[in-house]
Amino acid sequence: MTVSEIGCFKSHYQILLDHSLQDKDAWLLVLEDDIWIDPSFDIQEVLDFCNKNKIDYCRLFAKSYKAARVIGWISGFRQIIRFKTDPYGAQAYLINISGAKTIVSGLTKIVFPIDDELGRFWRHDLPPFSVFPFPVVERNAVSQIEAHRNQSNTTRIYWRIDLLSFRIAEKIRKTIYNLRLDFGQGLGPQ
Repeated sequence: MTVSEIGCFKSHYQILLDHSLQDKDAWLLVLEDDIWIDPSFDIQEVLDFCNKNKIDYCRLFAKSYKAARVIGWISGFRQIIRFKTDPYGAQAYLINISGAKTIVSGLTKIVFPIDDELGRFWRHDLPPFSVFPFPVVERNAVSQIEAHRNQSNTTRIYWRIDLLSFRIAEKIRKTIYNLRLDFGQGLGPQ
């Protein structure tokens, strides 16, 4: 990982850790500095939906749209969806104290960038719920983290047996987790 990715990870981790230590039931809105927010977006409506449906973590942005299932509707033709895979990006999300505790309790060392770590829902048990269409968009700006990641990916060896076996194991864990969610094994709203 690059120095920028480690710094980004640490800033998210620290704010999540601080939030997890709160003694009241509260939500944290995490926003990176390279986003725009829809000024008419009703965040309270999302919080009410999440509280009612026992959702601890909700993305307001994703790098890309991936396969998802509609969980419910809110005003403005917006949906609450559950992604079946990591949609990437940590630019904007809501997380309550329980969700923050879940994330920080499983992080004992930095292994992946924070957006990758947040996307590993089968590991930390916080499914990737999101508002769609996204109320937050990423500004068209040059990202140092993205540039470094793309540069290092050109030299990375993708087909090493250890990397390949890790990716296969992760895919199996994700598939099992999604099946448990889809068939109502008590992991989030159905």
